Amino acid sequence: MSDTSISPETKFSESFAADYVQQTRVHLNFDQNVVIITEDRLELCLRKHLECIDSRRAWITPVSLLAAFITTLCTSDFRDSFGLSASTWQALFVLLVITSAIWSGITVFKAFRTKSSLRLLLDEIKKSAKIASNPNQNDG
Repeated sequence: MSDTSISPETKFSESFAADYVQQTRVHLNFDQNVVIITEDRLELCLRKHLECIDSRRAWITPVSLLAAFITTLCTSDFRDSFGLSASTWQALFVLLVITSAIWSGITVFKAFRTKSSLRLLLDEIKKSAKIASNPNQNDG
């Protein structure tokens, strides 16, 4: 009578669960590193990291301006306007191209030179935190 009262789903789940539990492996990872740091030191580390991230993206504006100035210089037919002659306008855009090219070169160089990652941030935080000795270690 007990065989008829148990549903097929229950029989399946019981047999499946027994097989599954026999093949299950449990992996434990309880190793922990605890970093205790003051708020001001953490803020300094985070500000430095944000500056690195900003410097890695700082090349976008000067390179965009350089592309716009070069496009303008190559495709425009300069005319006298706003009290300036056509040759003055052309000279102005040549100076803008040179200036933005120098600015682009500097920011691209800084972007490639700057290293920033989450691992480097964590290492910097660990360096700025004071290392406390383990109370279970013998100091003698």
